[in-house]
Amino acid sequence: MASADVPDLDEELLALAIQCKVPEAYHQCLSGFDVPLFGCLATLLEKVSAPESAAEILLVQASFRLLFQKCTNQAAASQGSEPKAPSSASTSGWVEQFPPKLSGEQVIQLRSAFGASYPDEVLDHENTPGSRMLALTSKVMQPGELKWIPWKFRMSKAQEEAFNLRRPSKVPKFEDFIYDEIPARELPQGQVGASFLQGVLGLMSVSASLVQGAHLHNLRLYERKFIKLACSRLEGSTGLRQPNIEELQAADRHLWGIMADLVNVHKWTLNDALTEVVEIRGDMSAMLQPRAAVSKFRPEGRKGDGKKGRPPQESSSGKGGKGQR
Repeated sequence: MASADVPDLDEELLALAIQCKVPEAYHQCLSGFDVPLFGCLATLLEKVSAPESAAEILLVQASFRLLFQKCTNQAAASQGSEPKAPSSASTSGWVEQFPPKLSGEQVIQLRSAFGASYPDEVLDHENTPGSRMLALTSKVMQPGELKWIPWKFRMSKAQEEAFNLRRPSKVPKFEDFIYDEIPARELPQGQVGASFLQGVLGLMSVSASLVQGAHLHNLRLYERKFIKLACSRLEGSTGLRQPNIEELQAADRHLWGIMADLVNVHKWTLNDALTEVVEIRGDMSAMLQPRAAVSKFRPEGRKGDGKKGRPPQESSSGKGGKGQR
């Protein structure tokens, strides 16, 4: 469809689209938008079919992102102000949750410093945090920014690569051309074992020490005590159970909230806050104590004769009056 045949197509926005080399077949997506409105894009359009080739996909993604950036800058300039960076206090936007990835040079420097400080620690794809988690950890380790990182965002390099290699949907959504998909891992339900906790907590320990937020030894102490309390052996006769994954996440979030308050408000170091939580306070033991197990209710009915729960038959008289009193 030619651009002239598309109704309600803003001339200024069309000029920017042509400047950004947006393919003409996708100009229909801009129908009804002007520059300020497209700069504040928050809609989902599914009017077009998927590009057929990988080269066309790259062209569409790059051109739409460039157009979106130009519209944002132009709309902000028309209002007499520059685009404002997202507030660090916001907790709802994906931009705040996922800051820009660290450059390759920064990652190499962090890994070199980590290897020099902890020569016995071997990093591989399974225990090295992914680029998204490493960037997020670097963000929350800034002064006054410390907070808990949800478990679903704690992904290793191998898990992040597996996430990116998933089979894409047949018809991509329009917003996929502008925004990156948020990487998140699927968490199990119910009870989890020590190996799962070691993977989740160990990634946090390595990530925080990589960005030099705290010493790895103090982070390992937190990790080991958490696993020891969460996976304590319980006899069936006690009527108790271990915390489930929801309760474990709530405990981890509560403990990191305590450390965040000590670091952000009272200006402690994270190493001192870890020592306070692990060795002095009893919050970890209280949050990870065994819970009462809910016993399965089994109603006791009348004892049957073993055939579909039918009640036993009354004794009847036999030959010669047998069975009668």
